[in-house]
Amino acid sequence: MKYKSILPALAWLLSCIPPLVAAEAEKPFPFTVERTLNIVCLAADSGISSVWMRTIARPEGGGEPGIMVKSTAVPFSKRSEPIRYAGPAKIEFFDEEPPPGAPFDEEGIRRGPKPFAVTTLPTNQREVLLLFVPLPADAGDDGLKYRLLPFDDSKDMLPWGSYRLINFTNRPFVAFAGSQTQRHELAANRASGTIAPGGAKRNLQWIIFDAAKTDGKPVFSAQWLHRPDHRSLVFITESRNQRGAINVKTIGDWKD
Repeated sequence: MKYKSILPALAWLLSCIPPLVAAEAEKPFPFTVERTLNIVCLAADSGISSVWMRTIARPEGGGEPGIMVKSTAVPFSKRSEPIRYAGPAKIEFFDEEPPPGAPFDEEGIRRGPKPFAVTTLPTNQREVLLLFVPLPADAGDDGLKYRLLPFDDSKDMLPWGSYRLINFTNRPFVAFAGSQTQRHELAANRASGTIAPGGAKRNLQWIIFDAAKTDGKPVFSAQWLHRPDHRSLVFITESRNQRGAINVKTIGDWKD
């Protein structure tokens, strides 16, 4: 009789446990850590005409958190217009405008499309550049098409008259800028430190060698116009047309 008396209570208790699908559902990212910064976007290959950035954001000056959706372009040859941002660390990008209102329903199920790129903004940075790097087509079924790489884009990290080389290959390189005595190590899949040749406006000879080869042949050589009122990001990627070769792209920024 005692066992029969607890059955209704046990049934009620089991009914209070949410189903497994709800437990495994995607949970909304919490509004916890504040970021206040400027974001600019840049594409590593071809540009993206329109993207929508969404997050749970707190308007500048206080107020209750709300959903913020902003549209921007992701150019290929220059930085995008800056986006003023105030909100949590996690942001999402969509290739179509997400629906208004909360991104998740009451059970934690996402409403609308999945983001095609997601990132967590770094701490203690006020000028952030987000580089959109395409993922392989078979990267996964989570809908992500781009890897987002955030970089400190402040004048302290990349001052006028300087360069920063970002090596997206799996090979280490050695770069020389105007002098064979100033050796700059370019680790695989890493950004270099700030390279500041100094001096007045002039043509500057850049030579890049494969660090693993000893044949003395450069994989890249070019003359770039160096100016004290200009700064450059330099992207190094593997060539799709010639085995062992690299592609080098520069993105410049002029002092006002």
